[in-house]
Amino acid sequence: MSSFWRNFLIAFGCSVLLTAALIFFDSQNLLSSEFHLIGAKGMVAAHGPGPRLSGIGFVFPPLLIYLTMLVGSPITTQVLTATGLIFFMTWLVGQLPCRPLWRGVILVLLLTNPAFLIMLLTSPSWTAASLFLGLALLLGWHLVQPRDLQYPLSANLILLGLVLTPLMLLRYEFWWLLPIFMLLSWYILKEPDFQLRLTVVLVTNFMPVIAILGFMYVNWLIARDGFYFLTAPGNGLRWPGMERWLEFTPGIDAIVQSVIWLGQTLPVYYLVAILVLWQSRSGWVARFLLLILPLLIVTVMLWQGNYFPQMGIIGAFSILVPILLLQLGECRTQHLLPIILVWVVSIYLVVNGLQTQRLIPEEELVWRQMTGQPITDVLSARWRRRQIAQQEIAQELFQRLRPEQKVLLDDSVNFSIVYLLPSPNAFVLPHQYEFGLALTQPEEVVDYILVQRQTGVEPLTDRIARGMFSQERRLFTPVASNEFYSLFQRQ
Repeated sequence: MSSFWRNFLIAFGCSVLLTAALIFFDSQNLLSSEFHLIGAKGMVAAHGPGPRLSGIGFVFPPLLIYLTMLVGSPITTQVLTATGLIFFMTWLVGQLPCRPLWRGVILVLLLTNPAFLIMLLTSPSWTAASLFLGLALLLGWHLVQPRDLQYPLSANLILLGLVLTPLMLLRYEFWWLLPIFMLLSWYILKEPDFQLRLTVVLVTNFMPVIAILGFMYVNWLIARDGFYFLTAPGNGLRWPGMERWLEFTPGIDAIVQSVIWLGQTLPVYYLVAILVLWQSRSGWVARFLLLILPLLIVTVMLWQGNYFPQMGIIGAFSILVPILLLQLGECRTQHLLPIILVWVVSIYLVVNGLQTQRLIPEEELVWRQMTGQPITDVLSARWRRRQIAQQEIAQELFQRLRPEQKVLLDDSVNFSIVYLLPSPNAFVLPHQYEFGLALTQPEEVVDYILVQRQTGVEPLTDRIARGMFSQERRLFTPVASNEFYSLFQRQ
């Protein structure tokens, strides 16, 4: 059997298992908020009322929302992305210059890493980021240390630009990688010709820069602010209801914290990076710039206040280890033994982190479901009650709604209801022109009002709940309520 078909069968088999797992989690309403957001925004953009651009033009990850518009489901989007990632992983491992036994061990360590599995089950954006970040760094390393001298430089530069473009549309923090690749593009040529070097920089970075400027232009059209997505409610960078898990670290402390964090969760990366630098004879600066890219991403997340303690990030960065192993030339046994040992330690640290509940509740719930353990953490149990409450309200709306009836809802915080009730035209959402009138005169526009209840645990961010007046409460009577939500119907 050829290597292509072997890699394809492995990726296909894993995708079948992933599809079954995600369908099961969806049936139990255990899908993460990221799945709900991508699914809700994709449905509204594809089938909901206009203006559709205002509904998705400031939300990350736009690339996955666009893809969900085409395929119709965030589960399908995740399976397609994960299949490409696993195929890329198996191809990478097959390129390693070592014995087949070592390749098999490395592939097993990659695919069975709990952080990687948690990423596949909870985070579509980090799954896609792992694929495109891995491809970008592989092409970046090929610029610094070519493995095939017959491979044309121009093709490598164009491919690098093509790979960086979707990466810019996954998370805002990836924008900060462009200066690194600009420097690499500038110094990759030995010729001192200024115009030639400038051409190389433009070829590599033109398309990702256009993607960034296009996203900022849409933000300017929506709010007359190109950086509106940084502060907009429901922007996909900070999940509503999870403010207590957000971490903000200013200045130099963010760099220190990111270095410590990677050492505590993926120490094998440091070991392989040291071996790559130790074997280098020249180009230390370029290699160092490529090696610090994962630290730069985490540093920017901490500095911007967008960092959640997610194991999915570790799963995304795991792809970088086989890419670095490719740069070692010949992988000898004396190198692979300590690498495998430290890799096992890395997996132990991940499992320990999952067991000691040092992560966001959505990953905690999925991990407990995977291992058959009861939910012991108070915050995770409360998050599970929230998921059940969302399902109850969605079921109530499904039974009550009639054709042409409308529901007033703030999808910056209650997007899960939009996903669970696949009727995007039934909602009046903040991006629609009717939303302002529905806030002041709801009896003229909507038949139902859905609001988030004040629980006293986190701040109330539902704009409808904060703006409800006594007149609205008199005209609308409560018909369903639970710990987290209240549904009002027009009299």
